[in-house]
Amino acid sequence: MKTLRAKKTGYDEIQRFLEEAYGHSYNFFPNNYPHVWTKDTIQYENTFIIKEDGRIASLVRLFPLKLLINGVKIKVGGIGGVSTLYEHRGKGYMSTLMNAVIEQMKREKYPVSILWGDRHRYKNFGYENAGDSVVEICISARGFEKLKIEPAHAKRYSGEKEILKKIIESYNKHSIRKERSKEEFAGILTRQGFSTYYALKKDGFGYISIQGEFVAEYGGSPCIILGILKYLNKRFGTGKFLMHFPSYSLIPAEILQITSWWHNKISAGMIKIISLKDILQTYREKFKDRLDNQQEITFSIKEGESVIVKNSNGKIQIEEGKGENHVYLTEQEMVRLLFSSPDWFSTGGPSFKILKNVLPLEIFVWPLDHI
Repeated sequence: MKTLRAKKTGYDEIQRFLEEAYGHSYNFFPNNYPHVWTKDTIQYENTFIIKEDGRIASLVRLFPLKLLINGVKIKVGGIGGVSTLYEHRGKGYMSTLMNAVIEQMKREKYPVSILWGDRHRYKNFGYENAGDSVVEICISARGFEKLKIEPAHAKRYSGEKEILKKIIESYNKHSIRKERSKEEFAGILTRQGFSTYYALKKDGFGYISIQGEFVAEYGGSPCIILGILKYLNKRFGTGKFLMHFPSYSLIPAEILQITSWWHNKISAGMIKIISLKDILQTYREKFKDRLDNQQEITFSIKEGESVIVKNSNGKIQIEEGKGENHVYLTEQEMVRLLFSSPDWFSTGGPSFKILKNVLPLEIFVWPLDHI
């Protein structure tokens, strides 16, 4: 079976294939994901396909993501559009394409990959749920009444250039975010099923993008955001709103005060380690103030890489090899260790103490950027 790259001339064929494979309606993908699935936004070179009898039988797509995580820039390989026609399932096409994309990510020096899907489907490729610092909060109608929140004079965003500029400015103030072009913003804010509302006051600006009761994105003044939610509560009778934050510490005090409840340890996605050394190199500043001088720890993946992280007179050294405080895990266990709380990895001794100081590594992708 031969792995091919899609071509622009095959756009219509790709759309009809995806609709048949997923059982979706006509033009579902360009309507719901205009920033990545229209004729002009598909990256054909990153769309891997297998054909049988001249038709697409299976497809997997790589989505390059550039994340900013508290000043750390990280290149992430997003995986999406994983699909095989019903009559061709069980032939190993998806595995062939997934392995081809993973090899491509290795060649292009991606430290990690992320996707959203069933754990049992993707664990054989090394993916595991991670990122348990993500917090979901609930704001209820009772909270609005208790704190006497006044509704904001909110308007629906309809592509106004000046408002788009303010939305971009507000989003880019988040310390954890994906780098987006202006064109991506414009596409994301017109996703089918989501509505974006904004309010402009003398003392600031705020916006939200919402689907039902789920606030997928927000930016600007916390007080104005609450005013918009109160407006939607009054106008549509929405009894509660759910919001996700990258961590508890990033919930503004005004929003935390009105919150009815919250849950943490929500997965940020399923992550695969492409290069352990590159991951640790990317997050090296995380170790700078959390490893004592001359202290080191070794991370090893069974049948894979082994990397030493060491503080040498205030300079973090990251190199291949095995040294002190050796942590030896499977690929999935290493994902959980690096990107989730290390509490489950209770070995005691100096290794666990170091892990508690330096982990988890933060990662978060805004829901509107999920692919």
